[in-house]
Amino acid sequence: MPSKDHPWRRYCLRGAHVHEGNAVRLLRDGDEVFPAMLSAIQKARSTILLEVYRIFNDSVGQRFADALADKARQGVRVWLIYDSVGSMETSWAFFEQLRGAGVMTAEYNPLLPWTPHRMWGRRDHRKMMIIDGETAFAGGLNLSAEYGPVSWGGASWRDTAVQVSGPCVEELIKLFWANWNKCGDSGRRGAAEHSPKRGGDTSVSISAISGFRSRRSFAANYRHAMEAAQNFICLTNAYFVPGRSVIRGLLRAARRGVHVAVIVPGQADVPFIRTASWALYARLLRNGVEIYEWQPGILHAKTCIVDGQWSSVGSHNFDSRSFYHNEELNINIYGQEFGLELVKMFEADLKKCRRVHLEEWSAKSVWFRLLARVLYFFRGAL
Repeated sequence: MPSKDHPWRRYCLRGAHVHEGNAVRLLRDGDEVFPAMLSAIQKARSTILLEVYRIFNDSVGQRFADALADKARQGVRVWLIYDSVGSMETSWAFFEQLRGAGVMTAEYNPLLPWTPHRMWGRRDHRKMMIIDGETAFAGGLNLSAEYGPVSWGGASWRDTAVQVSGPCVEELIKLFWANWNKCGDSGRRGAAEHSPKRGGDTSVSISAISGFRSRRSFAANYRHAMEAAQNFICLTNAYFVPGRSVIRGLLRAARRGVHVAVIVPGQADVPFIRTASWALYARLLRNGVEIYEWQPGILHAKTCIVDGQWSSVGSHNFDSRSFYHNEELNINIYGQEFGLELVKMFEADLKKCRRVHLEEWSAKSVWFRLLARVLYFFRGAL
């Protein structure tokens, strides 16, 4: 546990496993994330571990498939976990190409007739890649053209990721192998194990959802940081239909004078979720929470900054699916240096947003307001 003289100590949940001595790099959109990931793949010497919800045989997915296949042919050991539902539209030939080159693949929770229906909704929503056991990437981007730069034929969805190196990578490696084993292959086939060296001066903790206890701890990390907030909370989330505990945390912060600002999608890839979000807006706006809608295109980012001292970047949405069904992964970064970077990114995003006003809820039709409340009530099924 870090010493008590760290300013960020108050935002760190008691008992959280904090890794000191890491380097963290903030990456914005596919324009920065994908070139950095591909560059890391090209430099890989021994192992590549890739876990992703969706990898698709399009302009982005094929670039990554070619890069992974090339490294496998060179003797680098490559493992890929992909989600059965997330990658459902990806062709069989795409994965055969990878396996033929020597890439070891695992499909997370296939939809099989003999599998209990209650298990079909359990998905691997994580997005992370680990190179040589030393450098890792984590965030919200899938490997498909929606997130790709326009120059790659992509749609350039707004998203965020981080590149990390240092002791925290060891925990990410363990999480990868835990999910690999869940896919039915307990053999690591010669994967090297070692403790990553110190990479910098940044302290990091990992919030990974995998089972009921970790779900509670994930929510506890957010609640603790919000309750500790003294100055501001800046939250960006693509699917903003949180439960009562998160709503209470935001409202309490706003009532005690904390500046709370939330960026949500102006247009969404899942329209029902955006409509359900409107059911919360009136209560939040009346209590001083500022809500902004992202305008240029699709928002898919999941980030939070509290007082510039506690930051979180990852795959976790504020919806029931993320809390109760999905495997998720967020990197929590402590300290002002990274926090100020994320604040600058948030402020830049605000310039491309439209502020939502309380009068807009009153101006909505009775039918829209009823639909929003019904959809929010049934948000777990969306």
